[in-house]
Amino acid sequence: MSEIYYLEKEKNIEKISYNIIDELEKIEDDKHYNMKINLKAEIEKLDQVIKLKMLNEDKDRCVNNVILDTYDNLERDNNEYILKYDKKNNLKFINRHEIEQNIEQNLFKYFKYSQGHYKEVHNGILLYKQIMLESEYFENLLARDSSISYLFLDIYEKEYSNNKKTNIRMNIGNILKEIIPVILEFNIEEMRNGELKLTFNLKLKEKNLLISKLKDFYEKKIYEKFEFKIEENGYYVINLKNKSIKEIYVEKELVLDTSKSLRKIRINTIGEHLL
Repeated sequence: MSEIYYLEKEKNIEKISYNIIDELEKIEDDKHYNMKINLKAEIEKLDQVIKLKMLNEDKDRCVNNVILDTYDNLERDNNEYILKYDKKNNLKFINRHEIEQNIEQNLFKYFKYSQGHYKEVHNGILLYKQIMLESEYFENLLARDSSISYLFLDIYEKEYSNNKKTNIRMNIGNILKEIIPVILEFNIEEMRNGELKLTFNLKLKEKNLLISKLKDFYEKKIYEKFEFKIEENGYYVINLKNKSIKEIYVEKELVLDTSKSLRKIRINTIGEHLL
């Protein structure tokens, strides 16, 4: 039986908190790497803007690094971002000036307990400003395939079906320096108990052209063997009462020559927001 559902724009609701778990297993030149990041995000969608608050977990390092510690402290102290869509429907981070003012007003705080490391603290502050305030790094996180980007994927105001694919564009930014556009093909898996479950798979356009660019990047000859594989699938669970995202799961497999990785992203709401 055919099912069709038009997913309207999410209604303005109270803040929703999400728990995000991003796990990566990677094998490169017979070396194994594992990484796990657990963070929380709080999102409030208003008429004109989106308020995003990032609640990062503490980061453990095997050695002390004053520059990175300073960067982390700045990130924790300035974790509220005001976002707005531009005319091209791209999210822009619009409260940079306010964050910069806050840093300038609290500079003493970062130097206070760092006797003998003033240069490193200064470099940490410069690094934060260069990355977060003087570049589009944060916008790129929201627009490409970072874990947080899936909460801002353009899934709304589209018709979905259980026997016809709905295509949604996405950008991948961690394979080459340039952005790689891909398509996520969505289908309805089920609708029940006031929830809509949408499953998706990745579709790659111009794969041969991409392999050619990758060979150039890795300095491989045309005739040399180069293994390449990219697969991605997962699902969204939507609360039909207020059209908000309740759950996201993503599984991504990537093979680049001698490097193989498996990434799993789990995003769930926290608390009673959707009841």
